[in-house]
Amino acid sequence: MPHQTSSFSVDLLNIPCSPAWTVKIQNLVSELVATPYKQLRSELTNQKQLFIDESPTKQKHVKAWLRVYATSILVLREYLKNYFFSAASSS
Repeated sequence: MPHQTSSFSVDLLNIPCSPAWTVKIQNLVSELVATPYKQLRSELTNQKQLFIDESPTKQKHVKAWLRVYATSILVLREYLKNYFFSAASSS
């Protein structure tokens, strides 16, 4: 994915970008939004209505899931690799 992102930046936007720089920015942004994201995610259970959709996918032969949470005021997405869920483990 970093290579595709850097190619998009260079080829379509004419902005110099390397895959390594893309990963560095991704890690920095992920670190900066981790706490606010956790705070928003914790608010999901306080909402009057909550809708959840989980869609399976694969990335380079590795199973993954895209999970979307939606309320009347908030939409959050999660991308989970090698995720396993069972009803017994959720309690």
